[in-house]
Amino acid sequence: MDKLYKDNSSKCVSIPKGLSGSELAKALIEDSPYLVEGMIPTGVTVEGADPKVGKTVWAMQLSLCVASRDESKTFLTRRTAHGTVIYMDLESSPKRSLSRLIAMGADLESLDRLHIINEDIAFLGEGLEEQIEAYTHAYDDLKLIVIDTLSKVSKSTNSFMKDSQIFHSLRKIATELGITVLVVHHLSKSVHKEDPSARLYGTQALLANVDCSITLTKSDRMSNVADLQCIGNDFESVSEVLEFNMMHWSVMEEGDPNTRLIERVTGSPIYYVIKRALFESDRKSIKFLPSELVEMAKDMGLDNIGEAKTIAKWLRENMTIVKDSLDVFVDERRTSEGVQFSIMKKSGLLSFPGMMTFGVDNRMEDISSTSEEADSREDGSKTSVISFPGMMASREDSREDDTIPTPEKMEPIEDCRNTVEVPNEEGTDSEENFLEDDMTPPVEEMEPEDGCRNAGAISFPGAMGTEED
Repeated sequence: MDKLYKDNSSKCVSIPKGLSGSELAKALIEDSPYLVEGMIPTGVTVEGADPKVGKTVWAMQLSLCVASRDESKTFLTRRTAHGTVIYMDLESSPKRSLSRLIAMGADLESLDRLHIINEDIAFLGEGLEEQIEAYTHAYDDLKLIVIDTLSKVSKSTNSFMKDSQIFHSLRKIATELGITVLVVHHLSKSVHKEDPSARLYGTQALLANVDCSITLTKSDRMSNVADLQCIGNDFESVSEVLEFNMMHWSVMEEGDPNTRLIERVTGSPIYYVIKRALFESDRKSIKFLPSELVEMAKDMGLDNIGEAKTIAKWLRENMTIVKDSLDVFVDERRTSEGVQFSIMKKSGLLSFPGMMTFGVDNRMEDISSTSEEADSREDGSKTSVISFPGMMASREDSREDDTIPTPEKMEPIEDCRNTVEVPNEEGTDSEENFLEDDMTPPVEEMEPEDGCRNAGAISFPGAMGTEED
């Protein structure tokens, strides 16, 4: 401390000496003030988002990057500091934390600098600050502590002064230790489109006593695209459009809108679950209620694909892209338990390339045969029958030249011509045969004689259909 004398008296006042400009520049070179370059500084950062948007995956992705020993690894295209990470995953069990890491493709064997804590810890203002300081003594290269979520370490008081004291204390210790504390938090339901950070739940003391606020917001919760807004004290605000794809956040690049739409759909966790369920097994089709798809996702380690009603809406809106990209048939029907979706591989239905087959009313359950169930011909190839509403199909083998028989070649079965009663000149009814030049009677008036089957159904190789008499 320097001494400042006043009025030539013996009384002196101690004042901080501070750092000169050159000393400050040297300090910044030796110790970067950023955890993530131009985005997350040392000190306290709060990350806020609505439920099920992906804020935990975002925070975990940052943690994996910082804990990586590959110092060329970046986070959202930005360079980061690297060192030990303490992740307080206080809303998850160890099993759930592990499932999330596996789903994110983490190399668990190399994550010796990532430490996940699932048990309860002290509250802010009641010992948590001392625990954070103890972690810095236990790990010399500690760079990041993640608190997920704030509600697990803070007793809500709705008092500006109380919250201000708590967060000021947390910010002070993080700055003194030269580490970053990332606090994962929720957003309120209020609408602030121009400033999403104003939606951070709680009093404004939180926003006033942190070094940086980050918000992830979506216009549609089922979308895999989110707007990121980062506001700090001493750097320019950052605004990015992020894309969620296969449990990974990335900066969305500009491109053709239709191409980007397809990429958004195919990058959705719903699409991912459907693709895995259908193609990572020998199944030819899957049927599910939206609520059942949620359970399938949990078995795959995904907990944020949305609610049942939003999944149903997503499937209806993106059905065309799902069908084209996966090369499948998609069907929707109501059952006593709710709306059921059916997805079937085309490869399980086609008997020759390029042919698309649906049953009578476009229901997949109405398709009566598959390539495995089709009749065998003498030469070993497959034959089946295509049918349409009101048509009775026979299971005759096709001609050797595989051509569709013309009407001249088709001969009716003997004694099986349809008859109908018509009035004669005297007003009485008589039975006359319909000749080729007669008007065809309505279908409901035609009654085939006993023992007769309708002739004339067409059979040709590769066609699919019902096998009704």
